[in-house]
Amino acid sequence: MDNFLNWISMNPTIATTIIVILGVLLLAMVVLFIVAFFQGREVSFYPPRIGELQTQKENNSHSIQLGDSQSIQSSLKSAEGVKATENNSFERVKGWAYFESEIREKLEKANEIRILKIKGRDIYKELPVRKALARRAVANKFTRILLQNPQSKFVTSNIATEFEWSDFESYSKDFVHSLEMHSNSLPNYKDVVRLYDFLPILKIYILDDDIYISAYLGKVEEKEKKDEIDVWHFSRSINPFNIAQLIIRFFDALWDISRSPAIVPNKTVIMNENNGSLLIPVMRTIVNGSNKKKFLRNTIFFPKDEYHITIIGSKLGASLLEKMAGGDKREHFLNAVAEANWDYELSNRYFHLVKTETKSTTSNSIKQSIVQLVNIPALEGFYKKLEKIFDMPFPLCPSHITLFVSSEDKQGIGIYTQNDFEEYNHGEVQLSELKDFE
Repeated sequence: MDNFLNWISMNPTIATTIIVILGVLLLAMVVLFIVAFFQGREVSFYPPRIGELQTQKENNSHSIQLGDSQSIQSSLKSAEGVKATENNSFERVKGWAYFESEIREKLEKANEIRILKIKGRDIYKELPVRKALARRAVANKFTRILLQNPQSKFVTSNIATEFEWSDFESYSKDFVHSLEMHSNSLPNYKDVVRLYDFLPILKIYILDDDIYISAYLGKVEEKEKKDEIDVWHFSRSINPFNIAQLIIRFFDALWDISRSPAIVPNKTVIMNENNGSLLIPVMRTIVNGSNKKKFLRNTIFFPKDEYHITIIGSKLGASLLEKMAGGDKREHFLNAVAEANWDYELSNRYFHLVKTETKSTTSNSIKQSIVQLVNIPALEGFYKKLEKIFDMPFPLCPSHITLFVSSEDKQGIGIYTQNDFEEYNHGEVQLSELKDFE
């Protein structure tokens, strides 16, 4: 527990996020009990329980009681369905399907929209949504879209598999693909999208006075059960206790601490004809590279003389050179390289990597490095092309820039798979932890 509290104290951004969320949840619970009390419900604080609304049950056959799923499902067939009444400041339905057309209509007309999603696939897959957001961009209307950071420190292999992905690699591929599609479909992508570094637990649409919200339940094996997710609708205009405003404040607080996609335009890749490696050169000014030695965890680190992002390492490259000897594979390979978009995105995440190498039966050497994670939206598509050309798998591994190394020869640590990264990873670091060494 002490270690956890110390970790929280060293990460003020995370502490602020946790405090905001706990505050919103606590206020929401208090407001729910107050609303229930004034509606004449039976309220019990221990054990916590809210009873049925007797006046609705006896006098209003068309209104929907909160918690009565059968009434909700049967009323979806009617126009008035589960619309809020003067006595009911919010509504609940099963599944998002009921609100889809309503949300699409409001997306373009609303003066302000705020969207919090996990990957936001419907934003670029559904044509009406994509067109509405494009028209908002032309009209320069207030638009904020929060998406899960694919390199979030809160999403580990366990979290990835607990939700909807089979493993961490498929999680990474899914998110990288989604961000690439967003960047292609949203004209003002870098202005309206931010990536939040938090557990994927909520889906929210805030369209002027209307708020639609549900919990993200993760992996749902049976399609029918996806329609059983509770979706709540709040409206500021008929919400006496202003629950909607609390949700908006939570969104805006999360927006303020989330980062914009830092896309670096790039059209240069370098192929080494000797070993087949393929690299993106990175200018020192882009990563604010230091030319001073650093000290971290009892180790002296030397700055790299040059920076790059490895697309294809020397071992794999040598194998590809052999396959490209003769035939038309080399031409197809070079065409795939030329057609790819090599723009990349810098993250604000840095890791300390340690690898033990065996020199002989009696001695080992230890190599250490400090790397910065990056995201190349087009990389997955490029690897898929190579898989067809060479008829072999190309696993997606964490793209990175090596900033500092522990060896004076300035050689980094080769990372070829996600398993390599997890094996060598000795923890995330902040650049402020790296002290100048004279």
